[in-house]
Amino acid sequence: MNLTRLHLLLGLGNELLRDDSVGLHAVRALRPRLDGRFDWDVAENMEGGLAMLDAWAGHEDVVLVDAVRTGRRPVGWVHLWSGDDLPRLVRGSLHAMGVGEVLALGRLLGMRMPRWLTVLGVEVLDAETLDTELTEELRRAFPLVVERVWTVIGERSIPPRATLRRELPWQPAARGAWADGGASCVIR
Repeated sequence: MNLTRLHLLLGLGNELLRDDSVGLHAVRALRPRLDGRFDWDVAENMEGGLAMLDAWAGHEDVVLVDAVRTGRRPVGWVHLWSGDDLPRLVRGSLHAMGVGEVLALGRLLGMRMPRWLTVLGVEVLDAETLDTELTEELRRAFPLVVERVWTVIGERSIPPRATLRRELPWQPAARGAWADGGASCVIR
């Protein structure tokens, strides 16, 4: 168990299923920026489900990056949900056991869960095709997806709050627009 690092950036996905790997690609892109930071761990999880419990151990604050497909937003849209939002969400994760189910199970079992959990769900186009490359649409949006994740990480210089999604003062970004009071971002 890691007791020395407060924060965890965790990328989820299957690198063999095209856009499903966007969470893995995002944390790989951000790892160099977090090297040398004593307060951050960076990890990848390609197993999903219960393996997330081990990754969360010892961290007070977890930021997950995962592929989602709600069908309500364009490819590259970044949804931001807090752990409190997850029980109300229809399972949007592409993994067998979603983040909300894992969080609920951990609590039910009396495990030490992160105090703050933020899920960044990136809208994807194709998460079923066997391919290690992102779709062209997601590849175009990827640099701004990474910057959105970096912005959320930057907010961790102050203690995170369970009401994060309603309190962050997002500003418009180049070639993108924050929407829903900072809860989501569209990247064109």
